[in-house]
Amino acid sequence: MNSLVVSWGLLVALRQDPDFAKLLEKAKYTLTEAIAKGKKEVPGGKVLSAYLEENDGNPRYFLYIALGQKTVEVALDLKDGTLSNKETLDDDDSKIVSAVKITLEEAIATALKKVPGKAVYADFDVDEKGPPEAEVNVFADGKVTRVLIHAVTGEVLKTEPK
Repeated sequence: MNSLVVSWGLLVALRQDPDFAKLLEKAKYTLTEAIAKGKKEVPGGKVLSAYLEENDGNPRYFLYIALGQKTVEVALDLKDGTLSNKETLDDDDSKIVSAVKITLEEAIATALKKVPGKAVYADFDVDEKGPPEAEVNVFADGKVTRVLIHAVTGEVLKTEPK
């Protein structure tokens, strides 16, 4: 039983959000600015996901950019925007590209109008259960608020604590 409790505790610890206050303190530019920098690395691509995270002691912005039937992962240093990794993946996200009509930057701007703060995560999601959505997580006052936006009309669908 003790191993089950320890395992569950580790699982919960692994699923928690990063320390956004600490990461944002290190960041010298915003998620939207990171997207602009990432787009220069993948001309003609569409950014489908962007977030900040610390991996192996390196705080970075991670971007996933669809280009044709491939996806390019771009990692940018959180402090100065230099490229720390760029890798082409075999993921075909063209279905998402064709389904969404707004950009991730527009989704972030809409979310920040609804919930003032700092965007720390943004992602498009397409499934059969509803309209294509953009999810933007906004950090303010020590809390994260999830904002769901219709990825065709740009309308805010829902806000909720994360």
